[in-house]
Amino acid sequence: MITTLDERPSLLPRIYEIAETWPAFIPHDPVGEGLLGRVAEDFPRYCVAATDGDRVIARGLSVPFNADLDGREETPDKGWDQVLVWAFRDQRHGHPPTTASALEITVDTEYLGRGLSYRMLAALRNAVGRQGHNVPLAPVRPTAKHREPRVPTGHGLQRTRTRWPRRRR
Repeated sequence: MITTLDERPSLLPRIYEIAETWPAFIPHDPVGEGLLGRVAEDFPRYCVAATDGDRVIARGLSVPFNADLDGREETPDKGWDQVLVWAFRDQRHGHPPTTASALEITVDTEYLGRGLSYRMLAALRNAVGRQGHNVPLAPVRPTAKHREPRVPTGHGLQRTRTRWPRRRR
């Protein structure tokens, strides 16, 4: 079952219990470290969780922001770090959101390869749509990109899914 965290607030404290394989650099990003952990609580209508019985098996996080303010655009050069800063600043100052950005979809390692990430993306799109936004933006990088840091992302995006190194389970 996939629901927004607004619909099931009891899942909020459990969305980080997922067995995950995030690259080591992610927890060391100062903006991510300071703000990412607050997203689900502050923007529950924009976040989703999948459960299998009582177990949380996937999470999807997104945030709203106002891309129409001076000096902003829908696809900032600083990626999701900038989007996070704008989302929390807009919330604090009461700026109405004009768009939303997906931040992550994380699937428990035991549930990888079952098509759950696609369903989570659809659920995020639906959650964002219910808030009046057409589709969430998604500053993405290919899964396992961190294993080939010298391969330019543009080159990597031309690869098929099967050509990226597989995750170890």
